[in-house]
Amino acid sequence: MKLVVSALSAGYGNSRVVHDITLMVGPGEIVALLGANGAGKTTILRALSGIIPRAGSIRLDDREMIDVSARDIVRAGVVHVPQGRGTFGGLTVGENLSATQTGSVVREAELRDKVCRLFPILRERWTQPAGELSGGEQQMLAVARALMLEPRILMLDEPSLGLAPLIRIELFETIRAIAADGIGVLLIEQNADLSLKIASQALLLSHGRVVASGRPDEIAGSGIIEEAYLNHAG
Repeated sequence: MKLVVSALSAGYGNSRVVHDITLMVGPGEIVALLGANGAGKTTILRALSGIIPRAGSIRLDDREMIDVSARDIVRAGVVHVPQGRGTFGGLTVGENLSATQTGSVVREAELRDKVCRLFPILRERWTQPAGELSGGEQQMLAVARALMLEPRILMLDEPSLGLAPLIRIELFETIRAIAADGIGVLLIEQNADLSLKIASQALLLSHGRVVASGRPDEIAGSGIIEEAYLNHAG
């Protein structure tokens, strides 16, 4: 599945936050959205998820999705893991993973085994309430829950926020493995260096607009990231 976004604008109430956004995520690609806090990165993911008003074009292969509901966007294969993890703290790890499932018992078991191969610690914590997990384990569970929905495009908002450096690196290696399985990944990450190491393409946002895009080495070597962060702060 290929996600193609053209001339996307979105915001809250009468305030438009992002303007004329164009991007593409293909199978197995990791596209990093970079920019300072408030640049519009999270707004883009919310718009693509259908949870805020938007205008423009959002195409999944040949299907236009701009007027499709949030629920049907998930059914079409676009799954969003928002910032803040969003697991059910009172449910066990196993119950959290089962909560996303509406398919057959056999398919659920296959998916469960698949996510536990990606995140072996979840099998060890299977009967433990999610609220008792470490921050890194909760983030792994949040991504695993999304994978139980069999996404073809996975959107991750600040997955490493608050994680220890070693856990952060481990998580990003898993994101790379997810993409290697053919899933397109749209990644927001405040740590630009880390995201550029695994990304195939990168877009830099400032004040709700794309100010640069290209290969990670092009973006990293241009000095434009520092300039965009300083300009946004000013």
